Amino acid sequence: MTEPVLIVGGGPAGLAAAHALASVGQRSVLVEKESRLGGAPILSGYAKLVPSGEWAKDAIGGMVSRVEGNSLIAVHKGCTVKEFGGEAGAFRASLSNGASCDVGAAILCTGFTHFDSVNKPEWGFGTFPDVVTTTQVEQMISSGKGVRCPSDGRKPERVAILLCVGSRDRQIGREWCSKIC
Repeated sequence: MTEPVLIVGGGPAGLAAAHALASVGQRSVLVEKESRLGGAPILSGYAKLVPSGEWAKDAIGGMVSRVEGNSLIAVHKGCTVKEFGGEAGAFRASLSNGASCDVGAAILCTGFTHFDSVNKPEWGFGTFPDVVTTTQVEQMISSGKGVRCPSDGRKPERVAILLCVGSRDRQIGREWCSKIC
């Protein structure tokens, strides 16, 4: 393929796709709506990744460096795809930053958003100060201070972890499992 490949999303999947394409000599155009690459592990302050146990900032940071330092990959941050059209092997993408590019294919790696726990108040989030999300626990661990009670900063004596809050829940219109926990 002579035209570059458009990759929408600069999280782990988009970074891996861009790097894989570059490793076989294929040019790509990576478009990320946020001002920085890395997706949820970076933007949400994840601690360690499973199963490697590697710190997210190191693992994903390495992926970001490989992509940003590769001349075969054009990166557009803080940008979205406004229009996309064409036919197999010959597409045109218009970007929100005014740029446009001719591409031969597109890969969508648009990531996910965390469930907003406010939608399930029966578990105490938003009502009790020491009920936190797993993302908040990740941020606590990443800070190096460990898990602390937001109400007073002390170490909790006991911790309960509720998984799948919001998954398979007809009341809020989410009848599927995210499969990312």
